[in-house]
Amino acid sequence: CDAFLRGFESVVPRSWITMFSPAELQLVLGGSDAPLNIDDWKAHTVYSGGYHPEHPVVQWLWQVLEEFDALKRAATLKFATSCSRPPLMGFRWLQPSFCVHKATDEEGRLPTSATCMNLLKLPPYDSPTALRERLTYAIEAGCGFELS
Repeated sequence: CDAFLRGFESVVPRSWITMFSPAELQLVLGGSDAPLNIDDWKAHTVYSGGYHPEHPVVQWLWQVLEEFDALKRAATLKFATSCSRPPLMGFRWLQPSFCVHKATDEEGRLPTSATCMNLLKLPPYDSPTALRERLTYAIEAGCGFELS
C-alpha cells in the first residue's frame, strides 16, 4: 500500500488528492457512474482502416449498442478501453479518442481491442446479426487482444 501511495504521489501531488472525497476521487479516476450516452459516444468516435460514420458495419455497431442493455454496453466499453464507465465529462474528453478500426475479414474473426489506444478492431461483418453475435461472444469471453 505504501509503495502504491509513493508512486501515485509522484504523479499527483498529495495536496491535490486531499482536495477530493473518496467518492469524488473515484469519479475522477474511474469515470462517471452515469448511464452510457450512446449519442455522445458516437459523436466523439473516430474511424480508421476504411470505416467511416456512414459505413454499414459502423451503423450496425451503433444499432447493436442501442439494443444492448446497460451491462452489455458497459462491457463493450470495458472491452475496448479497459474501463466500463464513461469519462467524467463525456467522451469528448477520452484520450486517446475512441476509435473503431476495420480489422481483417478472416472467416469467423472476432472483434479485438487495444485498450491502451481505446481501439475497437471490428471485422467487416455481413449482417447486424453476425456483428451482435461476435461482439457479444468477445465481450462475454472477457478478452481483447488475446483473441487476435
